[in-house]
Amino acid sequence: MEPEALLSDWVLWMVGTDDSYERAAMPLMKEASVRFEKLSVADCAKRWPQIKFDDVSWSIYEPDSGYLAARRACEAVLNAFLKEGGEYRQAQATPGPVAPTACKESRSQAVKS
Repeated sequence: MEPEALLSDWVLWMVGTDDSYERAAMPLMKEASVRFEKLSVADCAKRWPQIKFDDVSWSIYEPDSGYLAARRACEAVLNAFLKEGGEYRQAQATPGPVAPTACKESRSQAVKS
């Protein structure tokens, strides 16, 4: 069994003096049915006394959110691809100058395809 790639936890946005991003995000979150609460610094200090909220104006608490473990997610995609019969090849590029003709050939081949 593969480890989970999407880890559910909660998210706390701690907002500074410029809150334009967070204010713009809240209507979008509501539209997307993301559950959240707008909290005052006093509310935050009561819930999380271990956190110092000195430079925080207010917060957004998302109880159902979490984070994506990117490496785990990529591994899950690769494993599903291999399970379906895909072939994985790993290669590397060697740094160096790119010849101008190689770029033109690649571009014209891509356009013709």
